[in-house]
Amino acid sequence: MNLDVQGLTMKYDEMDALDDLTVKLEDIQSLVIIGPSGGGKSTFLRVLAGLEQPSSGAVNIDGIQMVFAEKWLSEYRKGIGVVFQAYNLFPHWTSLQNIV
Repeated sequence: MNLDVQGLTMKYDEMDALDDLTVKLEDIQSLVIIGPSGGGKSTFLRVLAGLEQPSSGAVNIDGIQMVFAEKWLSEYRKGIGVVFQAYNLFPHWTSLQNIV
């Protein structure tokens, strides 16, 4: 997969969850996003999954620009799998064990 994000901004009222994020990744098979609480990780993933519409910027996946219109998103989401963040995981298991 190729991911090209240009100037991605996501505002909630006066707070910037993402502020002019630009990143270009080529030929990736997996991606890890690490950062502090409140750093925009979940917001970024929600935009990539088509669950949130950014305030500005562009997201291109494999050369196709995401269109944040319901008709386009409905087709796009058919190929996406999302596991939502949960706090009820088993604390004595590893991350992999909780996922599997």
